[in-house]
Amino acid sequence: MLTPEAINRINELFAAGAQLPDTHAPTVALPGDTKIVSLEKYLQNPLRMRAAYTTPDVESFIQYLKGNTVTATGVFFDLEDMEAVAVIDLGDHTDPGWGDHRATYAAKFSPEYAAIRALASRPVPQRELIEFIEEWADQLTILGTSDAEMDIKKGLQAVRKVDIKRARESSHEDTDMSASLSEFERIEATSGAGDLPRKLVFRCSVVDDSMDRDIVLPLHLITTSDRPHFGARIWRKDAILRETAYELLERIRDGSGVDRVFVGSVRK
Repeated sequence: MLTPEAINRINELFAAGAQLPDTHAPTVALPGDTKIVSLEKYLQNPLRMRAAYTTPDVESFIQYLKGNTVTATGVFFDLEDMEAVAVIDLGDHTDPGWGDHRATYAAKFSPEYAAIRALASRPVPQRELIEFIEEWADQLTILGTSDAEMDIKKGLQAVRKVDIKRARESSHEDTDMSASLSEFERIEATSGAGDLPRKLVFRCSVVDDSMDRDIVLPLHLITTSDRPHFGARIWRKDAILRETAYELLERIRDGSGVDRVFVGSVRK
């Protein structure tokens, strides 16, 4: 009579030699708990491509797609994040792919646009605005009253010689029935070198490899303290980012050779 241990051993040997389902990868059933193990790692070449390529350069992304795209490839472009994810082996409903081979393009703001964002993110001291104009003078245009163009040197002098004057005034009113006293502070900001700059126009790309655009920065003087500060904002900021995103999307569509390019994101 066979013992339980002998019976288990016979079952293990039977399972190890049993016919496994047809697979693309060579497999074997091992005794013990009868795990099915792939032998792909012992082959001379892998059975399919697995990779995760990432770049901040749109042209490198396009060239990678040109060298690796198959008919099953799909590209998904997120307009908000300006990020493209290519699933090289996406497949379709008839022949789905594993999605193991991906390429990602993540747009990066250009140094110029990064400097603009930093300037517009908070009130900046007088000295900081002067240094910004001096550093980027070759790409800047200064506009004054009625959007008339100002000489860079004249604009810098106007920012340097800002003077803030404060005057406290009071008025008293006396009638038969009542009397009132009001006080207010009058603040006047002037420049000893003429009109202050009203706008900065910065010619630059928003992200690396995108086309140059005119970025307009309206300026205003902040007089809440004795030291002058300037506020700046990016004119049409959301529209500029959206235009840049669509520009990158069209470059990928036109240059990559991929037929299936979608707006949106993909998750595995």
